Amino acid sequence: MSELEVPAAEKATAASNPSVGGETKDLCLGRWRLKPNIVLRVEEDGAILFDPDTDALTVVNPTASALLQHGRDRICFDEWVEALHAHYGPTVDVERIRGDVRAFLGSIAFFAEACDGTCG
Repeated sequence: MSELEVPAAEKATAASNPSVGGETKDLCLGRWRLKPNIVLRVEEDGAILFDPDTDALTVVNPTASALLQHGRDRICFDEWVEALHAHYGPTVDVERIRGDVRAFLGSIAFFAEACDGTCG
């Protein structure tokens, strides 16, 4: 498993995944955010996303936790790729970062929603 890939929540489905059926850049045509009811519990080794309405949960690693804490109300594929590429520098290929971010966003799609530009 690469740095940003995390297991999908049991109840997450492809139907709720913003990355299914489009190019990665489609994730930034609008902004995404965690749904207002989602609990983000930060732990020493990552974070837990929990939906109290459905009991769905998933665990994310420390890198994903840091990104979500920084931008819970503003999730954008391109911005996350840029931030990670700046952090890891030339030691990690940008295409690998894109793939990891794409997989990560797909894995948390159940916990996110599109916002109309009023977020972040």
